[in-house]
Amino acid sequence: MAIGGLMHDIKHRDRPFHIETEYYAGTAERRIVTVIYERGTVRKKISSAAESGDEETCRAQMTRQHKEALQAIVRGEFDATA
Repeated sequence: MAIGGLMHDIKHRDRPFHIETEYYAGTAERRIVTVIYERGTVRKKISSAAESGDEETCRAQMTRQHKEALQAIVRGEFDATA
């Protein structure tokens, strides 16, 4: 199963962030990984086990995890570390 990744660029308080979420099936355990970058530096990495192997469920889980990362930026989770 090939699932395309999700990517967003977002500016928060004039700071650029890039978010990538991908599905990894090549390992012993299927994983969904989201990485938040700020100016090319990894700020946070979120990795969770895939709830299921079917494409629709994986895509929904990827979308939820990706939105949570976007919301963390908007909430100001990284503001104190500017």
